[in-house]
Amino acid sequence: MQQRQDKIIEILNKKKKVEVNTLSAELGVSKVTIRKDLNSLEEQGLLKHTHGFAVLSDPQDLKVRMTVNYHQKIKIAKKAAELVSDGDTIMIESGSVCALLAKVIGESGKHVTIITISCFIADFVSSYPNIQTFLTGGKYQTESKVLVGSLAKELLKKFHVKYLFLGTDGFSIEDGFYNNNISRAEIGEVMAEQAENLIILTDSSKFNHENLIHQFDFDKVTEVITDADITKQAKNVIKKNKIKLKLV
Repeated sequence: MQQRQDKIIEILNKKKKVEVNTLSAELGVSKVTIRKDLNSLEEQGLLKHTHGFAVLSDPQDLKVRMTVNYHQKIKIAKKAAELVSDGDTIMIESGSVCALLAKVIGESGKHVTIITISCFIADFVSSYPNIQTFLTGGKYQTESKVLVGSLAKELLKKFHVKYLFLGTDGFSIEDGFYNNNISRAEIGEVMAEQAENLIILTDSSKFNHENLIHQFDFDKVTEVITDADITKQAKNVIKKNKIKLKLV
């Protein structure tokens, strides 16, 4: 069922709106089964099911973003989780791959403390008894469900961790890594100052363009974990700047 529902989301990511009859034919199951899947996915907030159609929910919603390139993202999250040991305290910023990392750690049974600015991530892993979460205070950003501003910065300065896991919104072969929001970019920089290693988790699509705010030069980044579709040019630049590169 999970594989079938993943396939439904994959189809919707491409077509945005699909008939129940079409899904039934493409997946080789009855319309009753498809309707049950759509009802389940609607309860998860991933789509809307109405009048014989399925429509993808708000593409900016983090739950929906997690479904885009899901198979690459979950592989990236699992590879990143290999760095985390039982008893560790880590920082996780925000974003879809970072949320999946927190989930993978929760499912692993490792006892880990997560420091995060993401209200979404804190709630996402709240059912795992092996995860202890510290959520910073600060100004709440509705669109990204994160906490930013001076209060968050001051609290983050009290911590020291081995690893910070962070996403990225863009990349330049000249300048490094980009963010699309200045407040989140500033918070990410403060988090990086408190971590021995900055690990960037992203699917390869983010290496195809720059974005609004320059965030990290190459010398600030320890490691990049991404999928094998990363461009050859980006791969060469990362290696040239002595950043570890893991491909899944």
